[in-house]
Amino acid sequence: MAKLVEGRKAGVRNLVLMLARSLALGYLPIMVIGNPIAVAQRPGDTPVVLIGGSLEFKGGRGAHNDAWQQVVLNQEYYYPASYRVGVIALKQKPTSTGNGPDRDDADSRTDKTPVPISNPNWRADLFTVASPNRPVAHLMADPVTLQIHIILDDTNGKLCTVGNPIERVTYVPSKDCNDKLFNFSKINITVNGVAATPGSLPCQAATGPNYKCKIVLRP
Repeated sequence: MAKLVEGRKAGVRNLVLMLARSLALGYLPIMVIGNPIAVAQRPGDTPVVLIGGSLEFKGGRGAHNDAWQQVVLNQEYYYPASYRVGVIALKQKPTSTGNGPDRDDADSRTDKTPVPISNPNWRADLFTVASPNRPVAHLMADPVTLQIHIILDDTNGKLCTVGNPIERVTYVPSKDCNDKLFNFSKINITVNGVAATPGSLPCQAATGPNYKCKIVLRP
């Protein structure tokens, strides 16, 4: 019994030392209950953000910004996230500034409608007012690499990029990257093939006009 107690104390000491070293290095460990794997979130890693109105996607780590990577020109891009998406949330305020993170992106207190994501096999379909039944694009994550992909579904549309390296990816309904005369209306979310709860987030802020919103994908 004494050996068992001493062994547990040693285990606790090792865990405390591990957490202390992680914090000293600037890492935030994300413990997955029921899974022995702990995913270390990189220092300053921020949520991928979907900005309604112009339907833009940004993500990054401030001064250590990770650029979007091209898979297929104008059709598919991915963001090299270091975290599994645990929440997709419509924010109270639709504003977003610059290409870096905003202060409220990771703050759950400023969520209007959070959608918990319990499985890495999720998908978010994006709709416009002109295309209410067929998504123009969708977001999904690779459950192994954690990369968050944007994939174009609208054969008449195009994914355009901003910056070099790529800081933002923007959907347009034609082949002209200056064509932003459309209204992003909502996203529908499924987890492991089943509609999430809630399953749809309308692009509308707590205050302000319709079709203007901010949606974040965060741990």
